Amino acid sequence: MDKRATLRDIAERAGVSAVTVHKVLYSKDGVGEDTRKRVLGIAGDMDYSVNVAASSLKRKAVHIAVILRGRSNPQNFFFHKMWDGIDRAEHNLRDYRVRITRIECEDNWENQDEILRELARGQNVDGAILHCWDETKLDDAINGLFEKGIPVVTTNSDAPGSKRVACVSASNEKVGSLAAEVLSRMSHYGGRAIVAGGTSLAENLTANRRGFTSYIQSARPETTVTSIYNYYEDQSPFSDEIKTTLERTPDISGIYAITARATYIVCDVVRNLGISGRIKIVGSDVFEEMKPFFDDGTLHASIWKDQQSQAERAVTLLYQYLSGRPMYVEPIRLGIIMKNNFEDYL
Repeated sequence: MDKRATLRDIAERAGVSAVTVHKVLYSKDGVGEDTRKRVLGIAGDMDYSVNVAASSLKRKAVHIAVILRGRSNPQNFFFHKMWDGIDRAEHNLRDYRVRITRIECEDNWENQDEILRELARGQNVDGAILHCWDETKLDDAINGLFEKGIPVVTTNSDAPGSKRVACVSASNEKVGSLAAEVLSRMSHYGGRAIVAGGTSLAENLTANRRGFTSYIQSARPETTVTSIYNYYEDQSPFSDEIKTTLERTPDISGIYAITARATYIVCDVVRNLGISGRIKIVGSDVFEEMKPFFDDGTLHASIWKDQQSQAERAVTLLYQYLSGRPMYVEPIRLGIIMKNNFEDYL
């Protein structure tokens, strides 16, 4: 077999020092653009690839904090899969000296803000990953971490006005538009469509709702869209409002449950009212507990946002940033889940 090319081999052919080649291959400053292009071209010709695992052994371990809603809460269906993605990312990076601290936050931005500020005071992490409960209230805490050299990557829900270094998410407007297209093809024209669940504070849900409404207004202008928001501290008011709306509004043609938790609650209310199948329901994500609703015709479809990959890629992206490598955000796939392909997405 041919001997593997080394930094010195590339340096000799490029007419530069091994230090310069190292700077180019690890995306460090201090090299002119022409030299950088020449070195990268030669490295490609020599089929050289950076051995990141080996080089990571020469650096200190990377400590990443992940702040997501609790895995221990059985109703956090969406976040169970996100935690699975964190586990998978940690496994994939086991040779790169990456350590992950898992922090379960409460269902409010105040608790997230407190956690972020505590991380800034301790300064014992290199970076953080966060699902933002509020798109504006966490900017100061995120910026405070950034100023202390602790970058933040958001996932699924963003803080676009902050100094977070990247966001890994599906296109939430596209998610809402896809849900609207599916629902409009299932339900009859006219009447009222309900967008159920979620908070008005999260950027991802705002964009999702906007995509749904925009599609309905264009494709079904005779259909009225009404939003019913969730109450995360106590699910009873949300459940009661869904029940009351269904009982008092006979012209509801379809419901889009915008979150996994809302999907379960909406389906449970519809089933208990004995009207399964009469109103078309499109839910969100995939979790084992929705199977009975598919089986009895209560739930007709669900929009899958591959949240496991969202979380996994957030870890990978942050590691790339911390190790000085170029970041590349891959698009998140969407899928339409129905009874016959439900188990393929679990």
